[in-house]
Amino acid sequence: MGRRISDRKPDAVQESTDGALRERGRLLGILDAMEDGVYVVNPQYAIEYVNPVLIREFGPVEGRKCYEYFHGRREVCPWCKNAEVFAGGTVRWEWTSPRSGKVYDLVDTPLRNPDGSVSKLEIFRDITRHAKAEEALGGALEESAARRAEIEALHAAARAILEYHEFADAAWEIFGSCRGLIGATAGYVALLNAAGTDNDVVFLEAGGRPCSVDPALPMPIRGLREVAYRTGQPVFENDFAGSPWVKFMPPGHAALDNVLFAPLVLQGKACGLLGLANKPGGFTENDARMASAFGKLAAIALQNSRMLEAQRRAEEEIRRINADLECRVAQRTAELETANQDLAEEMALRLRLEREVLEASEAERRRIGRDLHDTLGQNLTALAFLLNALARRVEGRIPEETCTVQQLQHQVKKAIAEVRSLAKGLDPVGLHQGGLAASLAELADTTQRQSGVACRFRCESPVAIKDETVATHLFRIAQEAVNNALKHAQPGAIEMVLEDRAGEIVLTVEDNGVGMTKKAARGKGMGMHTMRYRADAIGGTLRVQPGARAGTAVICSWPRPA
Repeated sequence: MGRRISDRKPDAVQESTDGALRERGRLLGILDAMEDGVYVVNPQYAIEYVNPVLIREFGPVEGRKCYEYFHGRREVCPWCKNAEVFAGGTVRWEWTSPRSGKVYDLVDTPLRNPDGSVSKLEIFRDITRHAKAEEALGGALEESAARRAEIEALHAAARAILEYHEFADAAWEIFGSCRGLIGATAGYVALLNAAGTDNDVVFLEAGGRPCSVDPALPMPIRGLREVAYRTGQPVFENDFAGSPWVKFMPPGHAALDNVLFAPLVLQGKACGLLGLANKPGGFTENDARMASAFGKLAAIALQNSRMLEAQRRAEEEIRRINADLECRVAQRTAELETANQDLAEEMALRLRLEREVLEASEAERRRIGRDLHDTLGQNLTALAFLLNALARRVEGRIPEETCTVQQLQHQVKKAIAEVRSLAKGLDPVGLHQGGLAASLAELADTTQRQSGVACRFRCESPVAIKDETVATHLFRIAQEAVNNALKHAQPGAIEMVLEDRAGEIVLTVEDNGVGMTKKAARGKGMGMHTMRYRADAIGGTLRVQPGARAGTAVICSWPRPA
């Protein structure tokens, strides 16, 4: 016999209710296991469920309403989202717990109960670290933007130093950059007068406020300005009207809410002020720091302006001196033209005396040459060894003195080379009894034997030179030319030729080496100088030119006396 439908309805309702309860139980089990906080509240603000995460954070509910439990309030929160949620909406918002300071991302959504009623389910996600990171990033971006603005303003001020020579022009640009960066509306730049008692105003910007004070009136160094001058540091006052400094304000001065003074310091002494005033919100320590930086730039601009002015005056003085010098030169030119005749005679006399001195000093030069080589040369060589030893010791113990020792080594080496060159010039080879030709032949043999370079002398017909001084100078020219070839030309062979060409004695020393540049031929080395000097001393000429085959030819011509 079947059951009546009316008998089966209570069982169906019960079964549906049991299913809903089981489903709710499973949901609560899931909510208990969640890492985020979760709670359920009914329309009367009574908390129906709190998961373990929120209990650990906020404690047991103990019958409290949601606004009491979470916010410590006695009445409903003005920002409560319940109305929106119970109307069927889902709300996402952010909340910072006043108790812990943590930041939560909240999601509120309707939750239908088994009995058909609706509650609000709210999920708490802790985003404190994320929020702090965003806050830090925002702060860093703001700080970066501020630093960039500071750099751009300082760069503009620095550029003004280069663009403007007059201090007033550069100071105006620097002041404008500083005022724009810091946000002040008024200010001035002033310089300390020579007596050190007053400010001389370069310019003043009242910022749109009425000011009837005559800018030409003295600005005494007193009050807060005196503090800036005395300490050399920036100072500011954000309640100027209530400060003791207000009593120093002259009648008719523009109203000042706040002030900041940054000194211009040169060589450790304050020589002026950059003043700022009336910044909305007042000045900060960072404003003082930046104003100090602009004050330093203004001081540089002042120094630059003074240096340029000094340079201008110096240039004017130079022009005046040049004009005076030109006048004096003109006078002296006339005197020199008169003295030229006497000078020419004196030079001729000097040449004659030089020849006599050369003849008289031959024996003394040989002795000096040997002394230079045997005494001073050996002493310098010993000194070089000592410096080498000293360099090795200094390198390990006193590195900062290594450069000095190396310089000494270089100078000693240079001195040794010069002493050797000088000794060779002072100790000439004696002339052979056979005259100049025999001496040159002997020089060729000696050169080949000592250097290994083929060296020969050629004189196809006898060349008689009765003047022993001339013969000596020609020999020394040949000797120096051979030495130069061996040192610089890397020759395979050297040839000396002595000829009598229609009343002119010609001595040629030619090598087949690498040759020499025109610059080297005109050089002022000891060897080239000596050869030219000796040729001039005997009334001859000296030419250095490329050889016929390669290398270099040194040619000395001496006109035989009639």
